[in-house]
Amino acid sequence: MPVMPSNPSPNKGGGFNWGKFSKTLAFWVLIILIPVTFVTLTSRGNADVPVLTWTQYDRELTKGNLKKVVVVEGREVQVETKAPIEVDGKPVTRFSAALVGDIMVGGVAYDYAQFVAPALLAASAMNGAIFDATGNVFEKLKHTKLYDTVLATPMTAADIAVGEILSAVSRAVIYSAAFVVTMWVLGLVGSAWIVAAIPVCALIGFAFAAVGMAFTTYMRTWSDLEYVNTVTLPLLLFSATFYPLSSYGDWGWVVQLSPLYHGVAVVRGLNLGQFEWTMLAHLGVLAVVALVGLGITSRRIEGLLLR
Repeated sequence: MPVMPSNPSPNKGGGFNWGKFSKTLAFWVLIILIPVTFVTLTSRGNADVPVLTWTQYDRELTKGNLKKVVVVEGREVQVETKAPIEVDGKPVTRFSAALVGDIMVGGVAYDYAQFVAPALLAASAMNGAIFDATGNVFEKLKHTKLYDTVLATPMTAADIAVGEILSAVSRAVIYSAAFVVTMWVLGLVGSAWIVAAIPVCALIGFAFAAVGMAFTTYMRTWSDLEYVNTVTLPLLLFSATFYPLSSYGDWGWVVQLSPLYHGVAVVRGLNLGQFEWTMLAHLGVLAVVALVGLGITSRRIEGLLLR
């Protein structure tokens, strides 16, 4: 009796997996919609109460115009004034304000959320790229041995490095674009120049993907991925992400050693509509990190697979 051949699993030999892509896309759409829906629903109850900045709250406090102040869940204050104040051309006696004060950037006060959002945008590009260039590449390098097969073709080790890094960059761009849309929905976009932040995030992704892939060539087991978190978490916390550089005092020079800091500075400047010549220096640092990482990755892959 003839035996029917078993059906091969889809995309076993490579190729674009549309099923996996659609599931990933649906997951991130859900991640975006959840906070947007939450903010929309929670803001309906206070639609008639204007939200002022901490500077405006402090001004009324100094004038002695506050009649009643209620702290809500340690995140904001709800205020009733003695005399009406003008907000958007209308007299009001009630308003709310976030407990976190404004942040001074270039001599201009900005809302804290508007200050942090572009930094998290840059961090999302870093995370998307570096995790794609470590776990995924390690699987192909050590387990499926995909690169051994690829090098049997006219492709070179440099081609493999560039291809994998660009694949990681594409994920960083998708993350960044979704983050920009979320910022726009939440009213955290301060300038139309935020659109230019997406190619900047692509450069951030390229830099971290190149470094991440270079690190992957030294990995021995899956447990070595813990080192990625060990590095990326401090970068997230100490790259002027949540506080301005001036807050670090004499340790500010240490913050400037972080590649993420340079990406944050450019993305934040674009969102706030502030342009300085130092942005070119920040972009130059990211380009150098990307080229160095790419060079190390190419040599390491060639040494591992062609020795």
